[in-house]
Amino acid sequence: MLTEKEKQLLEFHQGNKKLNKWIDSISNSNNPFFLKESAELYNWDDGFKLPLTIANNKYCDKGVALTLFWLAEGIIFFSGEIKKNEYNIDWANFCELIGNRLINDIYDEGPVSFNPLINRVSIYKYEKSGIPKELYYPIEGNI
Repeated sequence: MLTEKEKQLLEFHQGNKKLNKWIDSISNSNNPFFLKESAELYNWDDGFKLPLTIANNKYCDKGVALTLFWLAEGIIFFSGEIKKNEYNIDWANFCELIGNRLINDIYDEGPVSFNPLINRVSIYKYEKSGIPKELYYPIEGNI
């Protein structure tokens, strides 16, 4: 749940206005819902500084982390569809970081839920490819 102040901050920063102030707000936030909403509103064409700030926030829970992973389209990296190269190194590094943290259970369970809404065929494909289930199974928040 977001406070009125957080809602105003998100509305103000939509479109990545005053990105450094938004990043400061994220760094100081203790609300995983604010972190998730920030990730969803962020224009990912502006780089990975804000998503990394979210990923490194101590209140980033599994639901927020899985949201980051799917917003970054990390499953494409882990499936091998796109390999790391000189043109996508920041993206690939972010996908590795967030994916490995999810796989290694670095993030705590928290209040945020996330469901990638994938079908059985995709699940079968990911399982057959050896992609760890932590990267595509839904997370139920514990509100």
